Amino acid sequence: MKINGNKSFIDSFRPDKCRKCGICLRDCFYQDLDPAEAKRGINDLMDGTDCDYYLDHCVMCSRCNRLCPAGANPMALLLQRFNDRRKNEKSLPLPIEYMINGMSGSDRGSNFYLDVYKSHNKKQKDILEKWGKPKESGDIIWCGCVSRMFPDYIENSKILADIPKFGGGNDCCGNIAVKSGLFDEAKVIASDLIKTLSKSKFSRIIVLCGSCQETFVSYYPDYLGMDFPFQTISIYEYLEEQITLGKIPVMRKLNIDAAVSDSCFGGVFDENFAESIGRLCGHIGIKITPLAHGGKDAACCGINALYRKGKIKDVLDAGIIKRKDIRAAGKKDLLTYCYGCTMTLNSSNFTFKTHFLLEKVLWALGDEVNISVNSLFRKMMNARSIYGMLKIGPSALF
Repeated sequence: MKINGNKSFIDSFRPDKCRKCGICLRDCFYQDLDPAEAKRGINDLMDGTDCDYYLDHCVMCSRCNRLCPAGANPMALLLQRFNDRRKNEKSLPLPIEYMINGMSGSDRGSNFYLDVYKSHNKKQKDILEKWGKPKESGDIIWCGCVSRMFPDYIENSKILADIPKFGGGNDCCGNIAVKSGLFDEAKVIASDLIKTLSKSKFSRIIVLCGSCQETFVSYYPDYLGMDFPFQTISIYEYLEEQITLGKIPVMRKLNIDAAVSDSCFGGVFDENFAESIGRLCGHIGIKITPLAHGGKDAACCGINALYRKGKIKDVLDAGIIKRKDIRAAGKKDLLTYCYGCTMTLNSSNFTFKTHFLLEKVLWALGDEVNISVNSLFRKMMNARSIYGMLKIGPSALF
């Protein structure tokens, strides 16, 4: 595995290709710029001056890279300016600092995920210890930070029983560090994970969390200059593959007619990702209606906006497009397959029922699991996490 690479986010920007046309900013859902303002914005970002407006309206969805007609990778430019902002700050906003895992060996101390893991019972802690050990298999399952909040549900799944799971308490992909503009921290987290994974032998990694998949297939090679010598697929691609091959039968069918909240990270994946979601839903009896801003052009649920300044208001404002789309779809049920969407949308809307796709798929295949949004909220409501969130509450609200 390659663990060297870029020295900063700006190394991934291609100024020789940039036409300064401003299309990446002009057509962004969140920037609200006319063509002249967008062209000026590219110059501002390249010069590193007067960048606050563009940073304060970015949700780190990477859609600007797909909009760029020349392949200049403008997202790297935005991340670099976030990095510059962090270096100019006296301290990292507390809500952002509290959400970053994988830095336990530094002076950052504890974080949200470690506080949740410390609240686990002995059985759950033993599972994390088991997951943290090297594995040898054709396929392994990467259990990201959120997945480790309910390790017993994943460990006890009959459908996933034969696949080794990997992911100890301190192992993290670094997604939040990248989206927060923390290049050095992201590089440390990524390097530590790559070194740890190098002790295992496998050919394919199955990822439970879409944000982790985004990091493995995009952030590592595109922004950190790191490469993985193995294939990365989502748990949904894997399960759809196994059903199609006849290796896992569908035991029960659901009868759900739902709007589907496509995740903003989905745009960085190949077409098979979105197609596998649709086919999988068809296999298990979920009829899905796409939102107006869906597929590769999906709007953000808002959670990414937290990593601008750590403000809850930014999360709510950035999620307006998605929430309007959900209301316009006119469905009483909403299907999500991203942990961030599941928590953010369920906590900011009360007019629909949220279904988490992984839970529904495993149930349809014969499992009895509970990895719903309610289980996530229950794990968050422990003494350590509540204390940590109370400490950061004022800075997140004001």
